[in-house]
Amino acid sequence: MSAREQVLYYYLDTIHRARDTGHPRHPNQTPREYGDALGSSLQEGRPDMDDLTDAFVEARYSPHPVETEDAGRARTRWQRLGDALKGLRRE
Repeated sequence: MSAREQVLYYYLDTIHRARDTGHPRHPNQTPREYGDALGSSLQEGRPDMDDLTDAFVEARYSPHPVETEDAGRARTRWQRLGDALKGLRRE
């Protein structure tokens, strides 16, 4: 996968995992609106969700290249969010 595809994967995987914990993304929510909503449930994971959302928006909507370092940072946030999501329970 390209660096851009990796960033997209990490974000989309995170929202799928969040859905499985009872925190789905609603169709009318922008990525940032969803990031804010999920971030408030994650407490300590909030900065990681904010950063991953920003990386996703940049990778999805920006025409400039996504660097390998950007994908690496997104991967780190994705991993930490995976741990944070394990602590959430279905509502």
